[in-house]
Amino acid sequence: MRSAASTGEPAASSNSSSPARSSTCRIPLRWRDLDYQGHVYHAEYLALADEGRTRWLGETLGVREPQNYVIAHISIDYLAELNRSAEYVEFGVEVEHVGNKSVRTRETLSIDSGADTTIVARMTCVFLLWEPETRETRPLTGTERSTLTSP
Repeated sequence: MRSAASTGEPAASSNSSSPARSSTCRIPLRWRDLDYQGHVYHAEYLALADEGRTRWLGETLGVREPQNYVIAHISIDYLAELNRSAEYVEFGVEVEHVGNKSVRTRETLSIDSGADTTIVARMTCVFLLWEPETRETRPLTGTERSTLTSP
């Protein structure tokens, strides 16, 4: 397994500088996340990140439902095994760029063994806010932009 220091990335709980806003939350692992080898199935990493992202958007922008945003791009690097020995995973998010309609984030999933934090996956995500009624993306409001770019 790689520790946060060996990946060259900050641990999920590190604070970022302006203009990025960062946050972390714990997500419990579920038995359904595991595959026949006893580790978290690769697609579940994305589901865990989605749960963390939706929580963060709810707390940060008031976007409480996953149908109120859409993913335009996501890439993931799997850095270490995640198995049931971890009771939860820590989701970390840091805003990298805020456009007119899109937001690019750097996201991590990590586990804490007490003495060390291990980043198990690193993602880059681009999302857009979505109007379910019109089925179209929408521009960020001034308040949303300010919230996402404040230190």
